[in-house]
Amino acid sequence: MFTSVYLRNYKTFTDNRIDLSTSGNKAKPMVLLYGENGAGKSNLASVFFCFTELIRTMDVRDMFQDLMENYKEAANNEQLLQLLKHRFRDIETIISESRTIGTAENMILDFSFVINEKKGRYVLEMNSTEIVHERLEYTLEKNKGVYFDLLPGIAKLNDKVFLNKAVQSDLLATISKFWGKHSLLAIIYHEFGDKSNNFLSKAFSENFMNCLDDFFLVSCRIKKPNSPEFANYGLRYHILSSLYSGQIDQKDISDLKKSEKLLRAFLPVINHEIKDVRYHTETNNDTVSYRLYTQQLIAGELKDVPFSLESTGTHNLVDLLPFFLNAAQGLTVIVDELDTGIHDLLVKYILEDICKEIKGQIIITTHNTLVMSSEVIPSSAFYTIEKDENGNRSIKCLTDSAGRIHPFHNKQLQYINGIYNAIPSKFHLSLEDLSSTIE
Repeated sequence: MFTSVYLRNYKTFTDNRIDLSTSGNKAKPMVLLYGENGAGKSNLASVFFCFTELIRTMDVRDMFQDLMENYKEAANNEQLLQLLKHRFRDIETIISESRTIGTAENMILDFSFVINEKKGRYVLEMNSTEIVHERLEYTLEKNKGVYFDLLPGIAKLNDKVFLNKAVQSDLLATISKFWGKHSLLAIIYHEFGDKSNNFLSKAFSENFMNCLDDFFLVSCRIKKPNSPEFANYGLRYHILSSLYSGQIDQKDISDLKKSEKLLRAFLPVINHEIKDVRYHTETNNDTVSYRLYTQQLIAGELKDVPFSLESTGTHNLVDLLPFFLNAAQGLTVIVDELDTGIHDLLVKYILEDICKEIKGQIIITTHNTLVMSSEVIPSSAFYTIEKDENGNRSIKCLTDSAGRIHPFHNKQLQYINGIYNAIPSKFHLSLEDLSSTIE
């Protein structure tokens, strides 16, 4: 769970830190980011998505190699390749799309975190094409120490973390070949992803294993202009990433039954038109194809309705469900523009209910000011992003700018009235003037 993030030359954030910690230096379980359009909310959310990408680039490399070698037709489809490269980015693409436009300086992403009540820090520095510094600090035995510190031509690995000398030697050889174009964490996940826990426990310290697990299970859903939503799921139950339809092995049918039971408990609560939920399945050899249906009353008769016909808001809520579950199970979750297509009151009700049960952390960007009127969600959960006339950004918690907020004060009205800034300026829009310019 993240306690702070420092950004240097990352998109519109040239020198910014956001403090996500409580007064007791623990990670805040819920963070809600507000600001006018263009303030940088999605940019801030995307840094966590970037974090998840940077520990998966070796897997992306393998995917493209496999595509080129085994699927000749797809490999020759330039449009498909561009689409895949846009979604599954290598390190150069990540840097070129993330580094502040026009800067000649390096980009720095500096994450402070807490895992199992122990503090840590992960730092990445990149030039225009590759990683030039990577460092991880976390608890060794009792005190915090450096796990690894990498610079071009220099690789320092802590013997208290990398326990097996043969594994450490192999890792150093791999670092000399791939580090820079891939982070060390990406190399480790790739090299040891299919190894048993018994092997890894002998190769790495227990604290490092906990750190790796927590990092890999960070989940993000972000919005990009003129693009579909992008999501990286850190899921313990993989079927949750394909709740609408898909194919599974016959041996995994029990997972589908669990998902059906989950949606039956969820959808009728948030949408009273839905009376029941079920999957329609077809079995072919050892494969089961499934498609989600709801049951609704239409003209007094209960009918099966393909979930594909449900509203945008209902689809969005089902997409959000795995993220809510992850946050409740102790994992870290980032959701950009959570409120898309969902009624303001429904968003408020959901966030009020789940904030009581979050054992991990959920970071949300939203425009829904009605949530600010909540008496359940603490004032310390609300943040604003604003920019000045020179385009400089600042990120503040409401309690930073207003101190202790009186419980009887309406935060929503204070925000709308400009007490906390970070709202659109009033303007005059004339359609007649616009029409005359185009004519």
